[in-house]
Amino acid sequence: IGEGSFGNVYRATKKEDGIKGDMERKYYAVKKLKETFSSWDDVLNKREYHAIEEEEIRGGINHLVRVFEILREQDSCLYFVMEYMADGNLQDFISRKTESRNPIKVRSILYQTFLGLRHVHNLGYVHRDIKPENIMLHGRTVKLGDFSLARTTTTTTTTTTRHHETSTIMMTDYVGTRWYRAPEILTGHLSNTNNNHKSSIDPVDDQHDYYCCYTETVDTFAMGLVAAELYRCFPLFHGRNNTEQLKLIKDMLFVGKNDDEIFFFEQKENDVIIDRLAHAIPTADFQVVSFIRDLLYFRPERRPSTQDILRHNYF
Repeated sequence: IGEGSFGNVYRATKKEDGIKGDMERKYYAVKKLKETFSSWDDVLNKREYHAIEEEEIRGGINHLVRVFEILREQDSCLYFVMEYMADGNLQDFISRKTESRNPIKVRSILYQTFLGLRHVHNLGYVHRDIKPENIMLHGRTVKLGDFSLARTTTTTTTTTTRHHETSTIMMTDYVGTRWYRAPEILTGHLSNTNNNHKSSIDPVDDQHDYYCCYTETVDTFAMGLVAAELYRCFPLFHGRNNTEQLKLIKDMLFVGKNDDEIFFFEQKENDVIIDRLAHAIPTADFQVVSFIRDLLYFRPERRPSTQDILRHNYF
């Protein structure tokens, strides 16, 4: 029922339920990872395992896809047995363009997704792969799933802002789908751990891993792009490579004194940003555009926390 970079997802039932009719049979989603594991020790070193284990220890939450069991079979493949979300993912929903623009439905989807994301952040994780395909639907229920790229926020520095205290971490910047990457990932913003000096480099290509400093607000930026896509039924920025993606972000949201200083662009005047977003999302009213703008601040420290987002006037 689905295929991704890290594995395939199948619909399954328990063997003992095989003789039951469709109405009585309980379905599960089983994710088979493409990576193989020679032992359980290898499994225990996998970040996704720890993210899921942490969720289960804390009792889970209504807006995260539940994982019931993790299996390693004789073929050395790893399987995650998860709850089955019968109505597919948010990308399927967006493809039904008329329904996807229902403002009440869209608000509900975003609110429930942020409830799940708040739980992820409260557990000390960055999801790192927020996109429509990883937001699952079942009736009126919305859940965030796929923790393949989730990473714990082991801190290196701490910054206090007007919104909240954030921890900056060193992680690979080759994460997430390009169209939903935050600008600090696209720039490959490096940190010299010896002298704590930060510098910007040209946007990284798609074949190499670099290490950069970023916070859980990369998820916030991605959610801003998901919100925009829900209203316009097409990605807000759809660059063919990282360089083009960053240029599209810059042209829409930011202005700089020097084209070589991409990371130090200052925010355009608020009304200019609002006007540009309103033009790009003609189906959205002023409140919607203002909400999306708040999620898409270029500087990570200016983006609100998930707790603040859930208290936003938009909801």
